[in-house]
Amino acid sequence: MTSTGTNSTQHIVKKFKQLDVKDQLLVLASTYLDVKGSLSSQPAAGSNANDVGELLNQVKEMRQENQLEFLQDVLSDRQSDADRVELDPHPSKAMVELMPGVKPPLSRYRDLDQNSRLAFWYAFGREMESQIAPNVQSFTYSEQGKDVINSLKSLSVDEKVAFLNHLV
Repeated sequence: MTSTGTNSTQHIVKKFKQLDVKDQLLVLASTYLDVKGSLSSQPAAGSNANDVGELLNQVKEMRQENQLEFLQDVLSDRQSDADRVELDPHPSKAMVELMPGVKPPLSRYRDLDQNSRLAFWYAFGREMESQIAPNVQSFTYSEQGKDVINSLKSLSVDEKVAFLNHLV
């Protein structure tokens, strides 16, 4: 990638980080849908597939509103209620959740290295694609969100992947 492409990507990342979380999620989903055909079907090299798979399963088991809160917390990198363990109402399942070593999803995500985070986002995108695509098409972006989307349209696939890499 040229230095112009790098500067352009960094500029878009800066604009992206100024968006509200809803717009950030929409831009990420739109970008994923745009580049998914160009991505390898394998997780990122050097990722810990076991940790990624366990986190993905933990997130998939959440209610949809908790998944959204988890994604918002990851993007805003804030400490919130997502770090607390929400116990299953069934006593035997709740006991398992209280066992030492069971971490809340946000803590597990923060423990991942960059390659594992990329693998997580890729796997999450593939799992949620049928739910993501209709939502991205039905939501409206703010003016700033539209500006980021328009800026991304001018990038090559490699530059869009570099943009995604900067965000994890």
